[in-house]
Amino acid sequence: MGLQGKEACQHVVSFLVGAALPTALLVLLASDRLGDGLSTISGSWGSTAGIQRPPLAGSPPLAHQEGNTTSAGGGAPTPTTAHGHGQEPEFADLAELLPKVATDDRTVIITSVNEAFARPNSLLDLFRESFRAGDGIEHLLNHVLVVAVDDMAFAHCKAVHPHCYLLQFKSMNLSSDNKFMSQAYVELVWTKLSLQQRVLELGYNFLFTDVDIVWLRNPFWHISVFADMTTSSDVFHGDANSLDNLPNTGFYYVRARNLTVEMLRRWRAARARFPPNHEQAIFNEIKYELAGDELGVRIQFLDTARFAGFCQIYHSDMAAACTMHANCCFGLGNKLYDLREVLGQWRNYTGLTPQEKTSRKPAGMATSKAGPSLSPVVVFLLGAASATTLLLFFRTARPAWPAATASASVRCSNVPRANGTARAERHAGVASPPPANNEADAEFERMLRRAAMEDRTVIMTSVNEAWAAPGSLLDSFLESFTVGENVSHFVKHIVVVAMDGRAFRRCRAVHPHCHLLRPEKKGLDLSGAKSYMTKDYLDLVWSKLKLQQRILELGYNLLFTDVDLAWFRNPMVHITAAADITTSSDFYFGDPDDLGNFPNTGFIYFKATARNARAMAYWHAARRRFPENHDQFVFNEIKRELAGELGVRIRFIDAATVSGFCQLGRDLNRIATVHMTCCIGLENKLFDLKRVILDWKRYMAHPLWERKMGKIGWTFEGGRCIH
Repeated sequence: MGLQGKEACQHVVSFLVGAALPTALLVLLASDRLGDGLSTISGSWGSTAGIQRPPLAGSPPLAHQEGNTTSAGGGAPTPTTAHGHGQEPEFADLAELLPKVATDDRTVIITSVNEAFARPNSLLDLFRESFRAGDGIEHLLNHVLVVAVDDMAFAHCKAVHPHCYLLQFKSMNLSSDNKFMSQAYVELVWTKLSLQQRVLELGYNFLFTDVDIVWLRNPFWHISVFADMTTSSDVFHGDANSLDNLPNTGFYYVRARNLTVEMLRRWRAARARFPPNHEQAIFNEIKYELAGDELGVRIQFLDTARFAGFCQIYHSDMAAACTMHANCCFGLGNKLYDLREVLGQWRNYTGLTPQEKTSRKPAGMATSKAGPSLSPVVVFLLGAASATTLLLFFRTARPAWPAATASASVRCSNVPRANGTARAERHAGVASPPPANNEADAEFERMLRRAAMEDRTVIMTSVNEAWAAPGSLLDSFLESFTVGENVSHFVKHIVVVAMDGRAFRRCRAVHPHCHLLRPEKKGLDLSGAKSYMTKDYLDLVWSKLKLQQRILELGYNLLFTDVDLAWFRNPMVHITAAADITTSSDFYFGDPDDLGNFPNTGFIYFKATARNARAMAYWHAARRRFPENHDQFVFNEIKRELAGELGVRIRFIDAATVSGFCQLGRDLNRIATVHMTCCIGLENKLFDLKRVILDWKRYMAHPLWERKMGKIGWTFEGGRCIH
């Protein structure tokens, strides 16, 4: 939004003059010892004495109403207080509505509107239009739940959208374009947070999106399955895991876990500590507490280069952009004007040929010069408001805040265990598994429950006697977790599948979760160091595939890892929520969605969905079409059939991070795992696996600053398969 020439100079002067006046006034007040009253005045705006944390929204669903348009009643806060003491909304019929909206992995997209936002040609229409104009994301509209906060908004929603939910406030009118930080605005955002907590308690992941956001590409490709909460940013400093990023909770994803239910409860409880702030400012205050040792919430921040907003718009490139948020923008009319401009530019961009897109310089988001210009009076007032806000912020800040931590940028859109635990006993999209037919099968189910992460993810590997023997592959595999960077906790989630009795006994001596898989063919000996592509080897890998299918049928996500693989960093941060199957690559050509990549199914992740259960059955059945071939070869042959006929979303991981000897990543600062691929023979694999772990130990022995320089590489002294 550049301003040029005289107009720019006028605006700069107006802004500085506006900022100077309140600054001078506040300095004068402080010098006369009157400044002490400022914190009292600012702390009392919209607040009352005796603020109490609202109780959990954990009441059971009420009677079901017909259709996918439902309403919830509840006592609203009284107009005389910012927080209120009325009963919370009961969220009636939410439990019945969510299964109709959710994806097959139990994820719901939520937005909220009032009458001003939902009326024809307003934000809701523009929001929905962006899905249709976006890059293959129109189907996501089927999974959007629009929460209306007044009757007129509910009526408008029902006229254009299949899934509408009325959240009634009996004693407060929320139908107008509520001004930022007004009492009505604050109540609106906090009640939405209560509803989101209830969604988690019912066992559903959710992605909340403000309605003043246009969607251009699928954001789930950039949301890691490992993070508990993934949020957009007002200001992003380059590291997705840094809590110094400033969050924007107008767009964030939360996985359904007991831990995240507790996170929402604490977030809501923190309102009493920071009156009269909205939920985003308070989240920024408590993010370090939430991520601390006591709760340990894994929070990731989305790059503003992809999840852009007007607060940090200059980093936006249409070739990368997923969403655009009208944050740092005041007024419904201004939001509509600029978002329409963004959507128009997106259409111009998508109308280019591929050659034009690659030959032109990166196309950033820019506003039309024909748009309405700010008057000097408005700029003057913005300067005065900015200075006043900043001074009050520093005046009222707690001394415990780190000096480098700033309050989150203002967002200008509407928007022990938890008492209610996330009810995710089984993913809704997965067909009910057949009952256990014997005690061994029942024990396997019990083992999965013990080993699974809270989001029902299990890590699985397999061994025979030769691989499980002392000093062999299993020992090196487990050692890598102890020397790796913050991955030792994954060991308790690994199920080791033993292919013979001796492997099973050895496993039980060193690991808590071991399962004996008896061969389908009687008399089959799978204990030796099976030579690659022999008949016994093929029977071994196909037996594993049948067990993997069973795990999915039981409703568990599965990460299978070969045992000739070293874990050095968390590979799950490279697995996104959108993909059904995420696989490592023998050869990776740069595009994670390109089916031309060559998969390596020795490291592969499956979401527990009905689609994946069908895919596993299809894969196993395809063995008859490709006799005398192993599972990886067959998967490569049918990958386009899985994607085309079954609609399976397959994604490949960059070999620079989840790596192997076929295409080894050379940057140890990026390496997550190393697989002994393109290496034949147990002795050769074991020899090189030990050398890889030794090189990693040498790398970790260097100070952090030296490692970050990127000059420490592999040595592979005397390597057998790699040099």
